[in-house]
Amino acid sequence: MSGNAIKNAKPIKKQEYKTLLTTLNSILPIGLEIHPYGSAGKKEISGDADFFIDADDILSLFPSKTLSSSRKLLQNYFIDKHYESTRTGNSVHIGIPINGDIIQVDLTTVENAGNIAYLHDHVYDNSEVKGKTIVSIWCDLANLTSNNLMISPYKGLAERDTKRIISNDPYIIAKIIIGPDATEYDMRSPSRLLNAVSYNNIKFQHVKNTYNI
Repeated sequence: MSGNAIKNAKPIKKQEYKTLLTTLNSILPIGLEIHPYGSAGKKEISGDADFFIDADDILSLFPSKTLSSSRKLLQNYFIDKHYESTRTGNSVHIGIPINGDIIQVDLTTVENAGNIAYLHDHVYDNSEVKGKTIVSIWCDLANLTSNNLMISPYKGLAERDTKRIISNDPYIIAKIIIGPDATEYDMRSPSRLLNAVSYNNIKFQHVKNTYNI
């Protein structure tokens, strides 16, 4: 998700994804679990490969006073293994050689990584679908449900005024921002979201017209 954090990195092809996973798992620190999200392995071509790592895991494996310092230690771990690695924000980026090219891998630190990755289990109905579009629709539906609701992509559904997290479970979030009959299935693509809100003309027209679905 972080552009060209690794210089000269090439897009990853769908058929290369399993090889990338094997290589990545072989070089990760023992005990560091990765949670895949994004389009890599789903679309024919993706810009990079995205994974969440849990804040508690990285603090346990690389003890430090701050998460930022732990991420620096993780970056150094990869550099010591002779992989190009940089950091931006909450992410550590690695350049992984696959079939003669360098593929950028982004490891992004979040709390409750398993749940957050599940929230980002998007379905790419076609090559034009982008994960950020799906998240944007969630944000709009949350606001149309209540002006005190907001979506934090890496935390879940929250109260706008207090920032209290209501849930990071997509099943629960779907029932709140879409309707009582909705499930996490309805959260995963623009077309599914549009179909799920068809009972509500305001939400339906907003999603259809705003996102040209």
